[in-house]
Amino acid sequence: MLVRLPLNVRLLEAPGTVSFTVLSTVDCMSRAMLMAIIPLQAYATLGNARDLSILYFVIAWGAFAGRFIIPKMISKFRRRRMYSAGLLMLAFSPLMLGLDTLPTLAAGMFLRSFGAACVNITLNLYIMDYVAKQELTRMEPFKYAFSGIAWGGGPLIGILLFEHAGPWVAYGIATGISLLALAFFWYMRIKDDPVVAKMTAASPKPFSVLSYLPRFFKQPRLVLAWCLGLGRETFWGALIVYGPVLIVAKGGSQELGGILVSAANGMMFAALLFGWIGRKHGIRRVLIGGFAAAGLATLAVAFAPDNITFVIALLLLASIGITACDSCANVTFMRAVKKREHPEMTMVYSTYSDASSILPAAVYSGLLSVFPLVSVFLSTGAAMFGFAWIARKVPRSM
Repeated sequence: MLVRLPLNVRLLEAPGTVSFTVLSTVDCMSRAMLMAIIPLQAYATLGNARDLSILYFVIAWGAFAGRFIIPKMISKFRRRRMYSAGLLMLAFSPLMLGLDTLPTLAAGMFLRSFGAACVNITLNLYIMDYVAKQELTRMEPFKYAFSGIAWGGGPLIGILLFEHAGPWVAYGIATGISLLALAFFWYMRIKDDPVVAKMTAASPKPFSVLSYLPRFFKQPRLVLAWCLGLGRETFWGALIVYGPVLIVAKGGSQELGGILVSAANGMMFAALLFGWIGRKHGIRRVLIGGFAAAGLATLAVAFAPDNITFVIALLLLASIGITACDSCANVTFMRAVKKREHPEMTMVYSTYSDASSILPAAVYSGLLSVFPLVSVFLSTGAAMFGFAWIARKVPRSM
């Protein structure tokens, strides 16, 4: 006799909007717990913001180079194993950070970046396989809003555990959460797309990301989506790395830096509101307004007085603007990419994350060699206005 499972259990078990959202939220919690800890630990180890930028620049280049072997690894081991490997790297990363030396710090940061790339790429492929295109404008805000549970609470939980319970408690819990995400992923029993599996099995050589770069950048709507992703990640990188450092430099505590990151990420709950606005009025207006608001508030940080509360308020206002962009920017890619090119173009598209670490880190390293820390926020704010102008190219029909 068959036992019919409750609806909520079946929704978690079957690949779809609910299960992918839960999986993404659990995975994000592990990474979020380390979000405020890593830059502060690196800043304490290196002693200045310029060397911190150089370290992030080196790690970003390493993760970017590693990304080019992901297609070959997926072709050889398939998506399920690649996603699992990414989660295992995320589980091992905190253990490396806990050894508290510069080499292990760099190794832990690299594993975190490369593992996240493996997880994000394969998850996007699964979403495009199992979620209909017309549902993406509903799922993306839904997924971002629930991820806000992790990104909003994780940094504060992590820094509080780090400060009061000990570093290894924070690192151990982060590792455990990654392993929980791995267990849930295998519970879902997701099957690799049979068409993709057949193609990769029949191919004598796995595809190369480099070979698809010309085809990607000949399609204006894909280039537009890539640029919008670059803009969003550039802002978050500046806030997550230099926001807590700025708070500490102005005399605030590490806990206050963790509160800033948690509160900024907590704004992701507004993604549901911005998703509704995007469906009603078009995502073009949401993107333009979001980038412009973030640019204005971030520029104001560079001219703000030495009032920590005022600086935090400005950064939170800026994060609301970028949350608006987060709620719908991925839709520009998912609705533009051709189904037969999902794996290849997703690999190329995802390089915006690496570019957002490499290019700003290079700029910040140069600026911080000459100018004070606020130059990071001045340049980032100006860049957000540039991305607002680029967002004008989004089709009005979206």
